[in-house]
Amino acid sequence: MASALVFPISSSGDLHLSADLGLLLKEPGRLLSLKNQGITEILVITDFVPEVELRKCAWSIRGEGIRIRQVPVSILTHPGKLARMGGDFLGMLGGRSALVLTTEEERELGLKLAGALVLLVDLPLGAVAAPLKGNFPAVIAFLERFRDLLHQGFPEEDQAALPASVKAAYRNQEPAHVRFSIKLKLIGIISAIILISLTGMIGVATVWFKSDTLGRVLESNLQLAEALGLRIRTELVTVLRNAPLALRGEAGDYFLRNGDVLAVARMERNADTLQPAFLAINPDRLAVLSQDEAQVRLTIERLVPRLLPAEAGAEVVLNASPEAGYPLLVLAERAPEGLHLVLMDASRIQRDFAGLPGQEALTRFYLVDPLGDVIAHPDESLVLSRASLTGVPIVGRMLQSRILSEQTPYTDPQGKRQLAAYRKLELGGIGVIAESEEDRALEAVYSIQYRNMLVLLIALSVSIVIVYLFARSLTVPLVRLVEGVKSIARGEYELHLEATSRDELGLLTDSFSDMARGLAERERIKDAFGKFVNKELAEMALKGEIKLGGERKECAVFFSDLRGFTAMSEKMDPEEVVEYLNQYFTVMVRCVNETHGVVDKFIGDAVMAHWGAIGGQGNPTINAINAALAMRRALLEFNRAGEGNRPRAAMGCGINSGPVVAGQIGSAERLDFTVIGDTVNLASRIESLNKPFGTDLLISHDSFLKTEDQFVVVPMPAIKVKGKEEPQTIYTVLGRRDDPSCPGSLEDLRKRLGIEMKDKVDASSAETEEKKYEILES
Repeated sequence: MASALVFPISSSGDLHLSADLGLLLKEPGRLLSLKNQGITEILVITDFVPEVELRKCAWSIRGEGIRIRQVPVSILTHPGKLARMGGDFLGMLGGRSALVLTTEEERELGLKLAGALVLLVDLPLGAVAAPLKGNFPAVIAFLERFRDLLHQGFPEEDQAALPASVKAAYRNQEPAHVRFSIKLKLIGIISAIILISLTGMIGVATVWFKSDTLGRVLESNLQLAEALGLRIRTELVTVLRNAPLALRGEAGDYFLRNGDVLAVARMERNADTLQPAFLAINPDRLAVLSQDEAQVRLTIERLVPRLLPAEAGAEVVLNASPEAGYPLLVLAERAPEGLHLVLMDASRIQRDFAGLPGQEALTRFYLVDPLGDVIAHPDESLVLSRASLTGVPIVGRMLQSRILSEQTPYTDPQGKRQLAAYRKLELGGIGVIAESEEDRALEAVYSIQYRNMLVLLIALSVSIVIVYLFARSLTVPLVRLVEGVKSIARGEYELHLEATSRDELGLLTDSFSDMARGLAERERIKDAFGKFVNKELAEMALKGEIKLGGERKECAVFFSDLRGFTAMSEKMDPEEVVEYLNQYFTVMVRCVNETHGVVDKFIGDAVMAHWGAIGGQGNPTINAINAALAMRRALLEFNRAGEGNRPRAAMGCGINSGPVVAGQIGSAERLDFTVIGDTVNLASRIESLNKPFGTDLLISHDSFLKTEDQFVVVPMPAIKVKGKEEPQTIYTVLGRRDDPSCPGSLEDLRKRLGIEMKDKVDASSAETEEKKYEILES
């Protein structure tokens, strides 16, 4: 896809809006000619063309496969703005060069841009830039710099390299677009408020609840350790303090009250070792454990090395499970008669520490001796192996501390946080440990947090739906209003917008509809007025911009006449004459309007028009000749389309350029905008010479001097016009120099138009009732 970039320039080479660009945009036919060159998109790089003009131009050529888009010129000095234009613009320009079209190149490509500077993407710059260097060096330097910046991505430090005159003409302008819709903003704001408030509330509640739960678990573990330790200490002290009863002959009663005791012994030192001097056996407990007295004595023998602290006077509580092969607890203390030793089945105590079968308790308890070895533990294998737990932080802290009880969290070797507490029993240096996994202790906290998050998600979802529906009630009317504004910008005023609410938006919608109806009424008035006068004149009249009285202007004045109309109308019914003239005038007026001309009046079958008196763009004389040439082509098509159904039409046109008085002329009751002066009279005389000269388009010498050598003309015999002393030279126009279909000679033109001409100019036809001109030579 090829695209055209249009930079309007002045004759001095400064980049700014010129009348040439306006001429281009107001001639859709010329824009469509670009499509023949493979151009499907036109980017007008300027800040000075009203967007409404671009919209009107784009609307007039809709459906023709060519697109018009305005690019703010200010993006050339601001990289950020250029980047925001989007990937389509950068992708189209990146890595490509540009071609500067001079007048010659315009003619070769068949473009009529009247000096506007055009860049065609994908064509080399150096091929045609040289011819312009002498005339527009600043423009060429800018274009070369612009091409380099396209490749470099417009870095900030290169902005200073752009011409100061170019920067001075820029006006900051951002392309209109919606980055974040109201609907999205409302949803985002409400969602953010809900998320921040509820998340903050859930977070604070979770922190408080978690902190409270941790404190409660630690306190509970300490209390449980103290309670369990007190019960075990009471039981063990009772068993140990009552051991002398079994040694004094009351063994039956002792074992009846302490069923877990296997045996009680009094140990005496014999030589280098301790031996049981007296041994009382509980046969019932031994039977339960499948043990006998010999095995008990063997176990006692194995324990002798560990009884030395008791012999020294300390109370000793030992885990003898490895020596016995089953959970066995040994209690020892020194008495006056010797060392008392109690062997106790630890199965029941082990069950107390193991918890309920099939359930994993929140708090885990275990009993350790002063060396950190396990006495009782939920894991029986650790008891049987008398595993050392000195590596557990809470055990190590208990062994080193002089405090009887303490609570503290710690992280175990597996990385899990534990909430632990210990209680020393003041019996043989043993202690009870109670600990809970923090994650399990906080399961309730996490469960509540999860439910709160579900509530948050539900509330957020419901709020999003509600906000979406509410936002839609705002955005839908706003979008309709935006579409209405775009329709009005395109000139479509017939809108039917109904308010959907009784709030400010509804009031705005009603007000907008009232405005659209007012504009539609104004447009209908302008259209109706424009059917009687030129549309530009109607627009100026509605705006109050037409001055009363006359104003001196440089104009091109045009007259045309339908040849043989009098004889033709005698053979037609009045209704057919009117229809014929309407069809003919429709074609002719279109050619005038497309070249920014003004139809002054219809005089029977004649047309009077002028260029330059009202607004207008470009060269008035060139526009007038272009209109006449367009009439020539349109008349040929008019005759071909009506061949056999209506009489063949032939016309003569006359154009003269010069000063006129333009303005409102008439009476207080009836005014008419027209042009008067000698220029108008001469244009009328020149038009009447087409018949004797055998031509269809004649221009004066003054008009010829203003054509800038753009047309192929043939000088005609000099004439002398009534009221002028000097002879007048007139020319017939064959066509445009850049038109490959231009006739090669006057005879070729006459042949194409079907004009029969004698060898010499028919001077007799110049004789009328009032002699207005004289042909001086044939």
